[in-house]
Amino acid sequence: MQTQKRIYVSGLGDFVDEQLLYEVFLPFGEITDIQLPKDNGKLNKGYGFVVFEDEEDASQAILNMNKAELFGKTLTVSSSRNKENEI
Repeated sequence: MQTQKRIYVSGLGDFVDEQLLYEVFLPFGEITDIQLPKDNGKLNKGYGFVVFEDEEDASQAILNMNKAELFGKTLTVSSSRNKENEI
Protein backbone atom coordinates (compact mmCIF):
# COMPACT_ATOMS: atom_id res chain seq x y z
CA MET A 1 0.00 0.00 0.00
CA GLN A 2 1.39 3.37 -0.98
CA THR A 3 1.54 5.89 1.84
CA GLN A 4 0.44 9.44 1.18
CA LYS A 5 1.45 12.61 2.94
CA ARG A 6 -2.13 13.06 4.18
CA ILE A 7 -3.39 10.86 7.00
CA TYR A 8 -6.85 10.32 8.45
CA VAL A 9 -7.27 10.39 12.24
CA SER A 10 -10.50 9.31 13.96
CA GLY A 11 -11.55 8.66 17.54
CA LEU A 12 -10.81 12.21 18.64
CA GLY A 13 -12.34 13.59 21.83
CA ASP A 14 -14.71 16.55 21.57
CA PHE A 15 -12.18 19.02 22.98
CA VAL A 16 -9.35 18.16 20.57
CA ASP A 17 -8.48 21.16 18.41
CA GLU A 18 -5.99 21.84 15.61
CA GLN A 19 -3.26 22.92 18.03
CA LEU A 20 -3.50 19.73 20.09
CA LEU A 21 -3.52 17.56 16.97
CA TYR A 22 -0.45 19.45 15.75
CA GLU A 23 1.39 18.84 19.02
CA VAL A 24 0.50 15.13 19.05
CA PHE A 25 1.73 14.48 15.49
CA LEU A 26 4.67 16.93 15.31
CA PRO A 27 7.20 14.39 16.69
CA PHE A 28 6.82 12.42 13.44
CA GLY A 29 7.79 15.26 11.10
CA GLU A 30 6.93 18.64 9.66
CA ILE A 31 3.19 19.22 9.33
CA THR A 32 1.95 21.38 6.46
CA ASP A 33 -1.80 21.34 7.15
CA ILE A 34 -4.43 20.14 9.61
CA GLN A 35 -8.12 19.88 8.81
CA LEU A 36 -10.56 19.30 11.67
CA PRO A 37 -14.23 19.48 10.64
CA LYS A 38 -16.47 21.09 13.24
CA ASP A 39 -19.96 20.05 14.31
CA ASN A 40 -22.18 23.15 14.12
CA GLY A 41 -19.03 25.26 14.18
CA LYS A 42 -18.14 24.34 17.77
CA LEU A 43 -16.91 20.83 18.57
CA ASN A 44 -14.94 18.65 16.19
CA LYS A 45 -16.73 15.75 14.51
CA GLY A 46 -14.34 13.17 15.98
CA TYR A 47 -12.03 12.95 12.98
CA GLY A 48 -9.52 15.02 11.08
CA PHE A 49 -6.69 15.04 8.59
CA VAL A 50 -2.99 15.75 9.10
CA VAL A 51 -0.75 16.52 6.12
CA PHE A 52 3.00 15.94 6.46
CA GLU A 53 5.80 17.42 4.38
CA ASP A 54 7.17 13.92 3.72
CA GLU A 55 5.47 10.57 3.00
CA GLU A 56 7.86 8.71 5.32
CA ASP A 57 6.80 10.96 8.21
CA ALA A 58 3.15 10.15 7.49
CA SER A 59 4.01 6.45 7.43
CA GLN A 60 5.75 6.69 10.81
CA ALA A 61 2.78 8.56 12.28
CA ILE A 62 0.44 5.79 11.12
CA LEU A 63 2.69 3.03 12.48
CA ASN A 64 3.13 4.70 15.85
CA MET A 65 -0.27 6.31 16.45
CA ASN A 66 -2.80 3.81 15.08
CA LYS A 67 -4.60 2.30 18.09
CA ALA A 68 -2.81 4.73 20.43
CA GLU A 69 -4.82 6.26 23.25
CA LEU A 70 -5.36 10.01 23.53
CA PHE A 71 -7.17 11.21 26.64
CA GLY A 72 -8.93 7.88 27.11
CA LYS A 73 -10.02 7.44 23.49
CA THR A 74 -8.43 5.01 21.03
CA LEU A 75 -7.28 6.64 17.80
CA THR A 76 -7.57 5.10 14.37
CA VAL A 77 -4.86 6.50 12.10
CA SER A 78 -4.58 5.53 8.44
CA SER A 79 -3.57 6.84 5.06
CA SER A 80 -6.21 9.15 3.63
CA ARG A 81 -7.91 7.20 0.85
CA ASN A 82 -8.30 9.91 -1.75
CA LYS A 83 -8.94 13.59 -2.34
CA GLU A 84 -12.71 13.10 -2.08
CA ASN A 85 -12.15 12.82 1.69
CA GLU A 86 -11.19 16.47 1.82
CA ILE A 87 -13.36 18.82 3.76
